[in-house]
Amino acid sequence: MANRGNGRYMKRLNAPVYFSIERKGYKYVTKPTPGRHALNRCIPLCVALKQIGQVKTTSEASKAIKSRAILLNGKVVSNPRYPIGLSDVITVAKKSYVCGINKQGKFAISESKSSENAYIVVGKYKSKKGAIMLCLHDGTNIEYSKPINVNDSIYLKDGLVSRHIKLDVGAQCSVINGVHVGEHGKIVSISGGSMHKQRSVVIQSAPEVKFETLVRNVMVTSANGTG
Repeated sequence: MANRGNGRYMKRLNAPVYFSIERKGYKYVTKPTPGRHALNRCIPLCVALKQIGQVKTTSEASKAIKSRAILLNGKVVSNPRYPIGLSDVITVAKKSYVCGINKQGKFAISESKSSENAYIVVGKYKSKKGAIMLCLHDGTNIEYSKPINVNDSIYLKDGLVSRHIKLDVGAQCSVINGVHVGEHGKIVSISGGSMHKQRSVVIQSAPEVKFETLVRNVMVTSANGTG
């Protein structure tokens, strides 16, 4: 049988919007390896380095990555196709860059001075040893003993939880999906879900601007506007 879906490249015209690349300059673009983030919410590390401006070509990016000069979330990554997505921190030449999403739903990257990463808790379960394990939006599973709910956020520093931000009224958040993607604001109300309606939040992004979106579309970033 033919090997379908496992190629190293994809046509630029078929690439997800999140890639934020030119469509007509070249025919193909590097495809990220499976894992961590969903295909429509990640880009390969070599493409991310070009968008940062550290390299001009994919070949230069691959050489830099294979030389083990690039850190991702504090760890060395040597795979040029390694998937990069929301909240990942890339360190190049002692400068750190955090990955996000803009108002067009495309990959955006900005310089960061923080050593913490924010992650959404998308699920939790009890391990065979009885420990509570959290499932994070990038596919990571970590142990956490304190009370926490799905859709809350945590900050990781050196692989350990440094902060827990509860999804609650007054918390600051970022919209990561939906019509209002890329917006930031304060949660002013949360509606309870039911069998026929998903939970939603009303966000105030400006003094006279409010909008509603689903809870699963937001990431809380700080409690009551602090942090």
